[in-house]
Amino acid sequence: MKQYEKLLSGLYKILKVLLTVTFMVMTAALTIQIFARYLFKKGWPWTDEVARYGCFLCVYIGASLALFTNDHIHVNFLEGITPKGVHRWLRFARMLIVTVYSAFMVAYGPKVIALGRTSVSPNMGIPMHLVYMIFPVSFALVFLYALFNTLCYLLGYPQPSDKEDAHSEGKEAEQK
Repeated sequence: MKQYEKLLSGLYKILKVLLTVTFMVMTAALTIQIFARYLFKKGWPWTDEVARYGCFLCVYIGASLALFTNDHIHVNFLEGITPKGVHRWLRFARMLIVTVYSAFMVAYGPKVIALGRTSVSPNMGIPMHLVYMIFPVSFALVFLYALFNTLCYLLGYPQPSDKEDAHSEGKEAEQK
């Protein structure tokens, strides 16, 4: 389990860099578009596509990163009305659902990619199946991180976010 966490932590760092670079490219493309429209009264069409595809990448890669650190928004209504001993099992059930769903999306991914095999993006001429690859690849990442979280909850293994939660709960208890 330690090796799996180490692998995912390394992947997390690489994906954070990819996310940062993508966001910077997206910001630069939008800035170029704004100045081109302002100065030349005509924008460059490629900037819209760069920003759009960059946004897709940021959202889907960011979703997998948030899953690793348990930073996703989740409804904890059941955790509020059940005993503390049940919370781990509720989290396990939530992660199991995410794991199964992401596995389904990875399996369905080739069909999504096939939709774009014959088309290209209108401005840059990028084959759309390359753009559509974002979806199954990102869901594969979600699957890896969700599987890790599921196993952690099942085996009682501490997660990075659990350590932070325990620290913040301790601070709250001290303040009371």
